[in-house]
Amino acid sequence: MTAKRNHPLYMIKQILQLIRQLIFPIAIVFLTQLQKTNVWIVMGGMVVLVFILAGIAFLGWKNTMYGVSDGVLHYEKGILNKTKQGIALDKITTINESQELVERLFGLVTFKVDAGSATKGNEIKLTLRREMADH
Repeated sequence: MTAKRNHPLYMIKQILQLIRQLIFPIAIVFLTQLQKTNVWIVMGGMVVLVFILAGIAFLGWKNTMYGVSDGVLHYEKGILNKTKQGIALDKITTINESQELVERLFGLVTFKVDAGSATKGNEIKLTLRREMADH
């Protein structure tokens, strides 16, 4: 099996998703600290936070691998807690394909593979170039 990674754009999407989830708490901290602290210190703290989120997203991307061998889709992810998963290709119940605007611009597609089990975490998300996805 040749192990592969999601496209690097997946990492950028993760960073933006983390920022989107944290934008309200960050705005509250920014507004409350703005009157008490120098604006440059608050802005510097926000820049550091963005770099930390980018580092986490990079490590998540780097430690996520997938591949197919012997009729099994292998998926491995995790920074601190490693998770390895194997789904037999004949057990896959659904494959959902989606493309956001940015993915279309870069010729990418995101697949959500589901084995139909009630077990949590039996879903795999892969972001690939369109030509790789067609194989």
